[in-house]
Parts: sequence; C-alpha cells; structure tokens
Amino acid sequence: MGPWKARRRRAAYSRLIAKVSEHDVIWAAEEIVGTAWMAGLVDAERQAASRRASGRVRDRHEGLRRFAERERAAWEQAEWMRTLEVLADRDLLAEAARTAGVQEGLTHEHR
Repeated sequence: MGPWKARRRRAAYSRLIAKVSEHDVIWAAEEIVGTAWMAGLVDAERQAASRRASGRVRDRHEGLRRFAERERAAWEQAEWMRTLEVLADRDLLAEAARTAGVQEGLTHEHR
C-alpha cells in the first residue's frame, strides 16, 4: 500500500471519527440541558435558515419590484402627457366640459 493510500484511509477514518464524536457530543448535550432545550435550538436554527431563504427570495424579486415601479412611472407619465394633449386640444376640452355639465360660459367658445 502506497503512502497516499494510507493518508486517504487515515483521512477517511478521521472524518468518520469526527462525525461520530459530533453525534456523541450532541447526545451528551441533550442529556445535560434536556431535549426540550435542544429541540428549541434546532427550531431556532430552522427559523434562521427560513429567514435567510426569504431574504434570498426578496433579493430575487427586487428586480421585479424595480421593473414594476418603472412601468408605473411610465404609465403615469403617459397619462400626464394625454392630459396635456387634451388640454391643448381646445375643441376636445370644450366637448369634455359639455359632457361634464360645465356651464357654456366657462369654455373657450364663448369668451
């Protein structure tokens, strides 16, 4: 057996021992502090992971939110431009005023 094979085997044993000892440490901690406390700790870790995941979702949707804001601003600008066009077209404005029931004396036709 070559030296690299022996090192790989020792590394595998070391990883296995670390996993087993980690498992034993968890069991010992549960015996000391109680399973309810450990369950609370596990639950807190899950909640923290959930918050991190929701943060990533928020980050992904940030671009969508910015797009919606730009579109909303574009629609508002277009609506403003249409309003200005209507105001510039005096005949259309007079017709809109008549439709709305504004007195005839207030339109440009009778000034």
